[in-house]
Amino acid sequence: MSVLHSPCVLGRTRIGLALLAVAALLAGRPMTLWAQAAKGYDEIPIDGIFPDEKEVAKVERQIKPQVLLDTSDSRLNENKAAMDKYFGYFFGQMTHLDRLVELPNDRAKLYKDFATVKNGNVRNYMLTQSLNKANTLANGNYHPGVRYNAMLIIGDLDQVGADLIKQEPPVPYGAALGLLVRAYNDPQQIEAVRVAALLGIQRHAMLASQTWQPAQRDYIIRMMSTLLTQTAEAVNRDPAGHAWMQRRAIETLAAINAEGPKGEVLNLIAAKALDDKAPMSLRLTAAENLGRFPLKAVKLDATQVTSKLAGLAVTACQNELDRVAAMLKQAKADEEELSGANGGYGGYGGAPGMMNEGGAGMPGMPGMPGMMGMGMGMDGQPTGPKDDDYKMNTVRRRIKYQLNAVQLGLRGRPQKSSGIGGTSRETVLGGVIGKLGDKKNEASLTKVTDTIDEIMAIMDNEELLTLEALSTETTAKVKTLRGLVVAMGGAAAPPAEPDGLNLDPADPATLPGPGTVPGPGAAPGPGAPAAPGNPTAPAVTATP
Repeated sequence: MSVLHSPCVLGRTRIGLALLAVAALLAGRPMTLWAQAAKGYDEIPIDGIFPDEKEVAKVERQIKPQVLLDTSDSRLNENKAAMDKYFGYFFGQMTHLDRLVELPNDRAKLYKDFATVKNGNVRNYMLTQSLNKANTLANGNYHPGVRYNAMLIIGDLDQVGADLIKQEPPVPYGAALGLLVRAYNDPQQIEAVRVAALLGIQRHAMLASQTWQPAQRDYIIRMMSTLLTQTAEAVNRDPAGHAWMQRRAIETLAAINAEGPKGEVLNLIAAKALDDKAPMSLRLTAAENLGRFPLKAVKLDATQVTSKLAGLAVTACQNELDRVAAMLKQAKADEEELSGANGGYGGYGGAPGMMNEGGAGMPGMPGMPGMMGMGMGMDGQPTGPKDDDYKMNTVRRRIKYQLNAVQLGLRGRPQKSSGIGGTSRETVLGGVIGKLGDKKNEASLTKVTDTIDEIMAIMDNEELLTLEALSTETTAKVKTLRGLVVAMGGAAAPPAEPDGLNLDPADPATLPGPGTVPGPGAAPGPGAPAAPGNPTAPAVTATP
């Protein structure tokens, strides 16, 4: 397990999530309207906690560092009253509406403190303070952005931090899992908090599910399976947001390695991958995670599944090719307008292409880098026309990301093994083809993955300098892949509606709208603080 699941390393992603949550919850309102949108929310008074700002600065710059860096308990024992006040101040200020934009920075500061602490007892003190106070914020009458960030903190708390030197992952704080589960299952909870709780549950599953008791594991599996079977309409949720949440459910189930006794859970995931009407992003996540499972209990026809997933690859490529075609059409129209093809411009006689002589890139931006309008490269050597790197890289990344998801489902994840003479080699094992395929159909199934590899190789071909050239090469190979789909008895894979695919699967393409989701049952009740991995949460009574 990679240490990259540490909240410190994921800080940038979490900051993006927080800003997206606040933006979504304010329904796209500009910053100047935040105060109006925030009316009616509580703020925790902090003026009386410290006599003046100098005392706050003293605790933050002197006392707190001494406590965190102390390898014994002595500094904490000497300064516990000051530290109690500091935590009250720290979490209290998070509720103030005039500093909502600082919430991601507040979380980053807290995570940095946890990364600094040297003593186990001091860490336990910080965990108790953070869990109790963040839970109060997440469930109080505070701004949704405050509540969202507070629940993110709960999900990111670690009993043991990541060791970057030893490449050891963190151990999530087991006492937090019960709070995450209850928040997600609460039908009265706001969607922003439920989204944050879902992220926290996923993180616990990725890092600590191997320590869960069977009953705890089964409970989380039921939760995620319920989410997969629900429709957006049934839970009054925005379809794009619901699809994003279902993607997190699939990733959680894959982290737990939950096929189900008879493969029923895996069948749910496979159904999402093979559903032609499902959003593209959801299908890709489902396809990718099929390759993570042993596929022992599930009954799937390898040829049928391969045909469907190959059709998904065709659809993904065709959607992108259509987008490129629209871009090229618009670029041509813009170039004709700028070059005077529709009437000319005084002094130039209306001659088309005057500005772009020698091979232009973007409309209105003539010539190659370094030598405008002369078709010369940076070193003065002739070069061919080249579209701007941003557009080219975007197309390459989108196609590769989508095809990679399909490939992972078809043949699993690359595994390194020792070759002849001790050399290391990488083989591809598992997936639908490796675990369900048979010798009879092996050749036709392998043609599919080979063709997808060839399309991905086109994306890596740096000699293709323009969108038109890239599109031409890709179109020819996609036609081959479409033929393989038809030969296996599949449909010709008509393009599905794109759904705002996000290239980074760690981030939501969109956050859910209003609505509630009934949970699969009552969440674990309060109990004594648990060891890491135990979803039973402690009773939370403290306030900031």
